Amino acid sequence: MVSTIERYDQASTLWRHSNFLKLWGSQTFNSLGQILLQVAVITEIYKLTQSISGAASVPAISAIASFIGSLTASFLIDRFSLVRLLFIIGLLRAGLTILLGSFLIYASKITVFPALSVLFILAFISSWYQPARFALLPFIVSRELYVKASASISLVQQSLFSIGWALGGILTITLSFSTIISFVIVAFGISGLFVLLVKTQANENKQNVGKQKPVPAWKQVVRSPIIRTITLMDCTEGLANAIWSSALLLAFTNVVLGLGNDWWGFINASYFIGAIIGSAIVLYQSKILERNIASVISLSSIIMGVLTFLFTVINIPIFSLVLCILMGPMYQIRDICQQTILQDVIKPEQIASIMAARDIILSPWNGLTILLMGVIADFTSIKFIFFLASFLYVVTAILVYIQPELRNYQFIEKKFFT
Repeated sequence: MVSTIERYDQASTLWRHSNFLKLWGSQTFNSLGQILLQVAVITEIYKLTQSISGAASVPAISAIASFIGSLTASFLIDRFSLVRLLFIIGLLRAGLTILLGSFLIYASKITVFPALSVLFILAFISSWYQPARFALLPFIVSRELYVKASASISLVQQSLFSIGWALGGILTITLSFSTIISFVIVAFGISGLFVLLVKTQANENKQNVGKQKPVPAWKQVVRSPIIRTITLMDCTEGLANAIWSSALLLAFTNVVLGLGNDWWGFINASYFIGAIIGSAIVLYQSKILERNIASVISLSSIIMGVLTFLFTVINIPIFSLVLCILMGPMYQIRDICQQTILQDVIKPEQIASIMAARDIILSPWNGLTILLMGVIADFTSIKFIFFLASFLYVVTAILVYIQPELRNYQFIEKKFFT
């Protein structure tokens, strides 16, 4: 049993840890910069082209570039210091944002291609940030603080994501494009500077690379029972999560609930409010979750399935909002616990390459799931895919119990799978 004093001491240790605060600050400015950049560029492209497809090309180009970039992330992370790499990423993105902003400020309807080309490069480089940041965390906090540290970073990400689009929309009305771009440049620059201040005794010496023949990261994903099962769970849940994409949720709001786009926005916002609550729960109850981490993952998935089923059959608007708020914590708790297990079972020096290998699998899959669910909805009904999603959430819970090493996982002694 962990006493209240011990929990307080651990929380205090985390927030008094200067290296963690610097990484937390880097992540905060990184998320803020990315959200504002996407909102500003989408808005400006739409103004220039007066085309919905033109505006839609921004997230599409970013997604393609991120996928291609993830193919190279492992190569870079295995050969360079994580701190230096994150710093360089910040500087490169700040510089490319200056170039992107300049192109769009002086662009016309027929000259947006150079700006979109820079956007592609920017998204390509940005795809290296999360794997490198994820890999650096175990080097700067103790194992006992993995859950709390992951939860606090996730909390700021979800908070910024939930308010970022609304704030970005207001800023595009009240401020000029050049002013918003200036904020983004500063945010990326500060993100890089924050991480440069991180001092770590991590074994980041890459001189031995090339003298040994390490096992390819994708083989490690396949060979490790826990990593393989969690990746399979992510694929299964990725298909279920497609129902919460903007297009499919809008269709459900219009067709099933019989409501307008305003309620579509309310439902989206309510989910992210729940996600913030979930991150806070993990942050302040990390010890309880650590002692029952496998059961927590499974139970969260089952509850997600039940709540999604109720969301589908009880078509009362206010009730739908409440259900979405309740779903947020369940998904967030499950996601943070899975991240913690991955950080725990993978050797710190191999985390980045293995996570990048997972991204190569998950990124294109998550893109295809929306299309796949959309096709199924066209042939059946929008309600059917929500019922299907509720079943898939339960399947992810079953996967935990099918895999004995994951089912019996204990966050007690260090165990690496390579």
